[in-house]
Amino acid sequence: MTAFPWSEEEASEEEACDNCTKQLLWPPEVTDAIDGIFSLFSLDPDMNVGFMAQCHAQKLFGDKWYKAAMLAPAVYYLCLPVLTILATLLICSIVVYVVLPLARISGLLYRKEAEALADRVLEVLKRKRPKDSTEPGIARLVTLVNESLKGKALEEKDLSDVLDALDPTKLAKGPKVETLRHAVVETGASGVSVAELLETDDCKIKEAICKHLRPEMYLGLFKPEPPPRRLLWDSVPVIWLTLMALWPELLEKFLHMIRCAPMVEDRTDELKSPVHRLLPHPDVLCLRDNHVPLAAMSLCGLVTWCFGLPLALFARILLLRQNRQDHENRRRYGYFIHGLEPRFWYWDLVVKRADIGMMLVVAYTSVADDVRAKLLLFPIISGIQLGITTWVRPYANPQSEILDFLEFVLLCVRFVLFSTVAALLIFLPSSSVVWIWATFLIVLLAAAAAYAGLHFLAQVLRTVSNELKMDTEQEMQEPQIDFPKVQGTKEKLMKVARISVDWLRTMFEPDEQLKFRWSADQAMPDLSEPNEKKERLIPRLRRWMSMMLRLDIFTQKGAAIKAIQEFNDLCIRRVPYKKLPTTRMLCALAASSQELPDKVKIADVSNKWKESLKKLVEEKKKKWEIESHVFTNAVQMFAVLPEEEASKLLEFVQDTVEREDVHHVAMEPPVALAPPPPTSPASSMLRAKAKEAEATLEMPSNVSEEAPRYGSLPGSIVC
Repeated sequence: MTAFPWSEEEASEEEACDNCTKQLLWPPEVTDAIDGIFSLFSLDPDMNVGFMAQCHAQKLFGDKWYKAAMLAPAVYYLCLPVLTILATLLICSIVVYVVLPLARISGLLYRKEAEALADRVLEVLKRKRPKDSTEPGIARLVTLVNESLKGKALEEKDLSDVLDALDPTKLAKGPKVETLRHAVVETGASGVSVAELLETDDCKIKEAICKHLRPEMYLGLFKPEPPPRRLLWDSVPVIWLTLMALWPELLEKFLHMIRCAPMVEDRTDELKSPVHRLLPHPDVLCLRDNHVPLAAMSLCGLVTWCFGLPLALFARILLLRQNRQDHENRRRYGYFIHGLEPRFWYWDLVVKRADIGMMLVVAYTSVADDVRAKLLLFPIISGIQLGITTWVRPYANPQSEILDFLEFVLLCVRFVLFSTVAALLIFLPSSSVVWIWATFLIVLLAAAAAYAGLHFLAQVLRTVSNELKMDTEQEMQEPQIDFPKVQGTKEKLMKVARISVDWLRTMFEPDEQLKFRWSADQAMPDLSEPNEKKERLIPRLRRWMSMMLRLDIFTQKGAAIKAIQEFNDLCIRRVPYKKLPTTRMLCALAASSQELPDKVKIADVSNKWKESLKKLVEEKKKKWEIESHVFTNAVQMFAVLPEEEASKLLEFVQDTVEREDVHHVAMEPPVALAPPPPTSPASSMLRAKAKEAEATLEMPSNVSEEAPRYGSLPGSIVC
């Protein structure tokens, strides 16, 4: 860390610059360590193409045209976004037209065995074409195929192959067979009847099956074999991502082109007024003849790319309005809005960009000529950003508000770093004190990086564990290969990898899980807390790890409370729902959300949710175990729904759960109205008086003895 000019002792005019002594003896080892930590989080390679362009221009034009060497980097950075767009399209074209076809031919994406299997299925379907069956669905289709195979029309080998492909108990054999099963399911379900489906031409049946064998999007971006115009449309997410990744560098370079600093010139007269000169080229006076072209190009780049790009993207997402969370729009712009609360979708484009922009403007412009003012503005901007983020909490809360907490921790580290350096440069302590504070800062940065890395590792372990589990199940049902030794070695390696990942994952899982037990006939859920146990060394370490990663019981309770508050806030402020939501409604939404598919379009969420709610009401006595993160996920899924859909869903919940419960209570046997057994002398006295009053009443002869007990309270409801 280089010392600021005013932290050096003033040298007399007679002394040489070599005699200047630094009062702030900042350890260079700490600077190297901080650079190493920051490089871990840097994805962009450190390449100075602008300097290379300047050297080539100087070599090409020499001293004939001095401005060429100065303007060459500006021309490069002005053209850089356009070159990036062209390079992105070229890479996407290579992936779509070269890499994906080769992968498909080699069997990585689309196996030829799947097409052969479709041919065998078609051959079986041709042998049995029922004329009288009108039952739709795949169940009947598979039954017909199995019945057709009972004869001796096929050879034994073909019979086993097709049976293995179509038998529901043997269908999970890997991508090719599993994909075919889904294809037959969707093809069979789409027909009006099985008879009508089987009467279709053979080629159409094969096309329908093969259509479902191919995914809708490759890599989640590209349609299969798209024309050039469609490829350009599918590449829009990648183009926006690369352009916004360039934004900080472009802003820094364009501001650097107008970075002026006051310099005192040696004059013969007594007046030594400072003159503003361009800091990258000190021989150029700011806003004079030589600097005007460079300043114009810098201003053009700032307006077009640094201000225009975020503004255009912000306006594009803003115009989506209620369709902002749609599946297609999330695929296209999800990088910039995913992980944020729906109402704070603009945070990355506006607030974070403004924060970075202010820091760069202070650092690379003459907004504050005095270096001390620049130094003091850094912690002020950091403190403002810290306060706004802590107050607003813009990030989504899928895991106990871990994103908001991580942002808070990192902003605190940033504020402490700038404040500490500013204090050291102002007070200029001794070298030992500087070493102590420098060591504190490096430890603080390393701890923050390790904490963020732990959360990243936990997410990776969860993903890898699930993938290994699926691969293991698939391998167990795949046919054995011809090399038993290779197969055995592969199974051992998979087992070791699975055990290692599972053991590491247990260190990042909550040691205790908070659960709410609820059924459809309950108004309030029952809280089920884990029992206290004697802690040993390993459980105690896991508990400390859970507290550090915000997975402990206390944090889980806070997440549940936060989810209830957000649900009430959504229903009252955003959704046009004129009633106060109940806890039962949230429990119903949370319990039914567990039955929703993993991947469902936003447009289909409401209908799928209603279907799940209907099943929930049918199983009133079933006890649902709802964890705190289930409440949070349900509220977030509810928040992305359009206002009208959310309001209709709330009305549906009220009709299916609340009113169903009232009807259920009203039709309960009247035994619930019978007086309770005596539990105290007062209750015994009241019961005795009631019997005396009944004895004084004259009972009609046509009324049974049971009638007075229930007939006096018709239609009563016990609350």
